[in-house]
Amino acid sequence: MPVSVIPFKMPEPMEIPEHIVSSLRDMAPDDAVKKGMELLLQIEAAETIVYERVNGEGKLELGCVVSASGDASDLEGRLAQEPVYGR
Repeated sequence: MPVSVIPFKMPEPMEIPEHIVSSLRDMAPDDAVKKGMELLLQIEAAETIVYERVNGEGKLELGCVVSASGDASDLEGRLAQEPVYGR
């Protein structure tokens, strides 16, 4: 499945409010990444964000997919079937 990578449209750097930082630190790592992705979507930094990670065995895993449209389940399902994951 062809995938296009489009750079984030990041706004000028700004300080992240402390209550958000504290909230993210209190979360499990994967949950914090997903929440951070959702926050980036709120500031319109991207339309869709894909989170991939390397597990303890050194294999690539699909973490999650979030979309500004709210439903990325179709894309996440198609990506999860790609042979690159688990290697």
